[in-house]
Amino acid sequence: MSLLRKRNFIPSGTRLQVQPQLMGKAKIRSYLGETVLLVERNRFAEALARTNITEAPNNMASSRGHLVSSYLLSNSALSLDEEVKVLTEQDAKYAGFNLFLLAPLAYGGKKPLKFAASFVTNHGAGGLLESRPLTSEERSIGGMTNGIDGKDGQNWPKLQHGIQSLSACLAALPKDITEADLTTRLFELLTWKSAEPLRERSDLRKTIHIEPLHVPLGNGAPDFYATRLSTVILIRRDGQVVFIERDIWGLDEDGKAVKRAPTSERVHRFQLQLPIT
Repeated sequence: MSLLRKRNFIPSGTRLQVQPQLMGKAKIRSYLGETVLLVERNRFAEALARTNITEAPNNMASSRGHLVSSYLLSNSALSLDEEVKVLTEQDAKYAGFNLFLLAPLAYGGKKPLKFAASFVTNHGAGGLLESRPLTSEERSIGGMTNGIDGKDGQNWPKLQHGIQSLSACLAALPKDITEADLTTRLFELLTWKSAEPLRERSDLRKTIHIEPLHVPLGNGAPDFYATRLSTVILIRRDGQVVFIERDIWGLDEDGKAVKRAPTSERVHRFQLQLPIT
């Protein structure tokens, strides 16, 4: 199994949200307006990805960061369906978000590892929390955007291109491919740029890789928006995981956007704790 992520950034005013009580358990980083992606090592191998829906600024009473931390700190003895039921029954108002949850089914040690999955969203700021199972297509090869599920989210050009490219990539893999070669090919998928110029923020749905772009932040002052990080996560069917996070664009000492070297990355390897039958 492979999970791919592209994360963008707005340097000025960016807030790093970290839950200290979780740092020993999982890798959690959330940047303003962007994506949270993690694999939980100790809590029965769960994976979680959250995107923030692109919408006008709003002030909701509940924090999307708290939504993630409350899920991770909840009773791990519950099944994924039970966890989702707890999430969707809460009476809370959040800014728009999409949440992808992944948890392994009981593992006997002989059969390949399999996962249960669910998609949770509020369809936009203040909306009711709802869940749905993944479609058969999504279970094979799927993706998630900052759009609204069931409305336009699945039609974003960058998602359609990404799904097609990933499908072609996996179909062409040789049986003896190495981990290094596989990760190189997967990172390459995240470098795709649309031939169309990006003139406004809504154009970001057209491209996977975003070169530094000036966008208004709402206070009249423009700032950079670009692909900051790319991540590849490989999960073997025996529970072995490699998590690779690569720097793409950043700021130098003068505040200018600079492309990071491909070697600027962090690699984490670990064995998931799996529920045993």
